[in-house]
Amino acid sequence: AVFQIRKDKLNQVSEFHRLVDEFLSKQKGVLSIQHKRDTKNPAIFVDIIEWNSEEDALAAGVASQQEVSLVPFFEATEKLIHFGTNQ
Repeated sequence: AVFQIRKDKLNQVSEFHRLVDEFLSKQKGVLSIQHKRDTKNPAIFVDIIEWNSEEDALAAGVASQQEVSLVPFFEATEKLIHFGTNQ
């Protein structure tokens, strides 16, 4: 996922990463999680999650939309640039 965090919420990025990691740790098929920050625009982030299968990734994406603990992260997201599965 590539997304932009609202500038007024950038000081909370570590907390958002914690919330996302906690959610993902409970999902089936997660192999690894990486959080990256754009070097030219500090409001843009890339989360790279390696999954056991595309089905596991898609199921977690659906589950995330129902996850109350992720509301602060979603509210702080100004723009979703890309969300999908990649090889």
